[in-house]
Formats: sequence, C-alpha cells, structure tokens
Amino acid sequence: MLDGFCPEPTQEEQIAVNPNGLMLSVRLADIEWMEAADDCVKLHVGRHTQRLRDTLTVLAAKLPPGHFLRISRSTLVNIEQIQGLQRMFFDEYEVVLRDGTRLPLTRAYWENLRQIGLPLPAPISPTICDRLTLGGPASSC
Repeated sequence: MLDGFCPEPTQEEQIAVNPNGLMLSVRLADIEWMEAADDCVKLHVGRHTQRLRDTLTVLAAKLPPGHFLRISRSTLVNIEQIQGLQRMFFDEYEVVLRDGTRLPLTRAYWENLRQIGLPLPAPISPTICDRLTLGGPASSC
C-alpha cells in the first residue's frame, strides 16, 4: 500500500562521498553549498562538512541542471537554500542562505541569478564631481 509513497532517491539525486574509507551517499537536496578547497570539494550539509576528491568544475558538470547555482569561481549553492541577496559595499553582494550563511557573489556570476528569477544587482556608479577647481574654494559635489 505504501509502495511509491516515499520513493528512494535516484542515482542522479545523490552523490557518493568517501570520508575515512567509508562510502556514504548524500542526497543533493541535503547539500546546502559546495566550495573548492585545494584538490577537493567541501560539501556543506547542515552542520557537517564532507570532503569529496574532485574539482568543483568536474563536480558541477556531473550535477543535474537546475539544482545548484555557481555564485563565484569557488562556490556552488543549492538553489533551494537561497533566501536572498544582501548588498554590501558598492558593487559587492552576498548570497544569504536559509540558515543565515552568507557567501560572496562575484560580479562574473551575476548573470547566473536570472536562472532562478532573482533580479540582477544594479551596479552603483560612483559620483563624479562635475567641476574641480584647483587652488580655489572647495566645491560640494
């Protein structure tokens, strides 16, 4: 009667990790974010971190589309974990996750936000004083 009620995750919804010689399977939905760390990738799952011997680029190519978003050269974020964006200084933003984690969003990856329907950050142009007077009274810009 309960067959199919709680189906097992398919192969593409899991990732195998090998911490300390023990093979574990982690559901992609449980991974909050991933970061490159030397020749490994750190998978952040709740309060735990698992290391995976692979590069972030290779791992990203293996992931099913639409689950993770690249926000910097070294960070992938689970789309379901994104709460919003926080403006920092000038053209700097952080991606805020549901658990409060803040991850830097680099300008090169702003366009990726369109995939998930977040508005692109608007660049802030610096205020330029239209007249400079050398040796005269200071003008307010």
